[in-house]
Amino acid sequence: IDKDQLNHNYPTGIPDERDQHPSFYLTKVIRNSKQISNWAKSFLCKNSACQIEMGHDFEGEKHIVEPYAKGNQMAKLKEVFLSLLREGYSEGDIAILYGKEDCIPNRNDICRQLNLPQVVDACENDCERVLVSTFRKYSGLERPLVILVNIAASLPNGSAPKASMYCAITRAMIKVVSIEEIKG
Repeated sequence: IDKDQLNHNYPTGIPDERDQHPSFYLTKVIRNSKQISNWAKSFLCKNSACQIEMGHDFEGEKHIVEPYAKGNQMAKLKEVFLSLLREGYSEGDIAILYGKEDCIPNRNDICRQLNLPQVVDACENDCERVLVSTFRKYSGLERPLVILVNIAASLPNGSAPKASMYCAITRAMIKVVSIEEIKG
């Protein structure tokens, strides 16, 4: 709920649910490529997934899942990040998203490991720097390429896993790379 909403005078920023008429749902995908949309739909219930249609014919790139061993998250992130730069993506194309704030490494460590002068957060989405945030803080925003860091294993308490994955995946417009810790 947007408590800073200025368009009306409701205490929570939006009218009480019983006063919201008519209700409607967005069903047309326009910001995500087909590849991203199709993967994201796998996290929705079948009925919801069937109601979503593409508003364009942009194919995008297939998502990639990169496993890493316990203790090697930053090394895997660096490997993936450098390979994406070699593919032609720029720093301003990339968002690195985590499940929870306390899962994000120290930003100075990220800069040092990825050889970056600085990283930005969701408030600076229009900046030409690599963005580092949680997928919740980044909700409603997008970048061409999103790196998801161990999202499924680091969701905030009380989060719905499938809805959270859908939200995280759909932050990407062209490509998603998910780096995940190997279990066991």
